[in-house]
Amino acid sequence: MSYSFSQYLNALRTNENEIPLVDLKTDIFESRNEAEKDAFLKALCGYIRLNLMGPEEIPGFLLKDRDVLIALGYEVWSKKDEQIDAIKEHIRASEFTSDWSFIEALFDADDGSLAISVADESVQELPEFWIEGFKKWYNQPREYFLDSNDIESIYSPLPDKLKKDLNFNKQLVSKMPEFFSALDESLRANEAILDIAHEQYFYLLLNRPQLYTTLPSELKSDPILCAGVLENDGMMLVVMPESCRSNAELAYIAIKQTPKAMECIHDNLTYDVAFIKRTLDECPDALAYCIPRIKYLYNNG
Repeated sequence: MSYSFSQYLNALRTNENEIPLVDLKTDIFESRNEAEKDAFLKALCGYIRLNLMGPEEIPGFLLKDRDVLIALGYEVWSKKDEQIDAIKEHIRASEFTSDWSFIEALFDADDGSLAISVADESVQELPEFWIEGFKKWYNQPREYFLDSNDIESIYSPLPDKLKKDLNFNKQLVSKMPEFFSALDESLRANEAILDIAHEQYFYLLLNRPQLYTTLPSELKSDPILCAGVLENDGMMLVVMPESCRSNAELAYIAIKQTPKAMECIHDNLTYDVAFIKRTLDECPDALAYCIPRIKYLYNNG
């Protein structure tokens, strides 16, 4: 049974699956004007995405169309293995694998893996290609910060010229600050990158102070970051390095937020009369958590 162009188009628009689209002939499609062709392709792409169609259901002459290939890539990993392989082959045989805008659209079609697997080498040299790839991986649901070893393994395939590129790494850290830990030592010491990492982490830690423990080592003693954490959870003082626990101002902030944090201060502060007087005058509830020496100095110092 043969169908007219309008029947095929109506089947797409109504999500009618009884008409085999694969039977559409080239001459029927080519006989239509450009507006009709565009309307058909738009409807077809929507139909492909809605029904997660494979390439075996699409007329062969349309498997070279840019938008059709992008639609076929939608949720590609939900399809059968043979369909996935066929989609990759059709994309690789097309003229679009070196077109960044096409690869960028594929990044939006699934978890990013399809785009990475078919992109031409010329595209893989682009900074934006890696930013998008990292973003796709980074935005997978995670309860806490990304593991540093995990980060380094994702960062490692980056071309050497981008690993050394200051502007690229500034952009990367500004979007995904956890990648700071994967940078080489000279970039982690760069003032501009440090400023970006500091700002990004500050806002994250204000909302989720428990994430302090996953900070890169270069930032764990940063007094401003530590203060932001302690203002929200004074007991985080216990996991901070010695330089923080012996810092009178940080200890004061922690105790003011949580009097029990008095138990976490460094031993040096238990001899600091000025710190003890100020803290207990303003946070008298902390007296219950003081060792005898602190109580003695407070009363007799």
